[in-house]
Formats: sequence, C-alpha cells, structure tokens
Amino acid sequence: MSSKANEEAALEVIRRHAEAINKLLSSKRIQLYQVGPNKTTFYKELSAEESAKYKGLAADELMVYQTIQSSGSAGLWTKDMKTRTNLAQPHITKILKVLEGRRLVHPMCIHYVVWG
Repeated sequence: MSSKANEEAALEVIRRHAEAINKLLSSKRIQLYQVGPNKTTFYKELSAEESAKYKGLAADELMVYQTIQSSGSAGLWTKDMKTRTNLAQPHITKILKVLEGRRLVHPMCIHYVVWG
C-alpha cells in the first residue's frame, strides 16, 4: 500500500472514532475529561442512572454542573463558575435555576454543591 493510501485509511479510522465519540457524548453515555497541564483527554463511561440524570441538559448546563462537581463537597462560588466556564453571570444564574429545578445542585449560602 502506498503512503497516500495509508494516510487515507488512517484518516477514515479517525473519522469513524470521532463519529462514535460524538454519538456517545450526545446521548450522554460517556463523559469527557481534560486533566493536567497538557489537558490530556479521558473518557468515562456513565452508568444508566448517571446518563438519565444528564439527559436533556444543554452543553453549557452540563459544563456548569461538571464544574461544580469538580469542586467536591466544598462547593463553588458563582464568581469562580464564571471564571472557569467563561459564561456570563446572567447565563450562569439561569443555568443554576435549571440545575436546582432538576435537583442536581443546591445552594449553600452563595456557593453551589452537587446533591448526594
């Protein structure tokens, strides 16, 4: 096989992997994480229970939820959410109302923590 054919075959494999990952992400079957100084990407399979919890959340809502979740039981101030997500404060406020309504987060004074 020529170098050109090898390159095309490799690109096709990458395209198929990207399609599969995007399908799993959009159906909330896996979760994407980037860690470390090099922002290494990891994927985590979600249980059916976790998947149902995230179903119907928009990408920015999920991003805010994961930002709060990453803070652990300490919670997170809304100002820190704004810094970490690059979303406008009014938009974060709307997202928090959605997450509170679904009982995914709850306010503690002025910062938010993940339920349970």
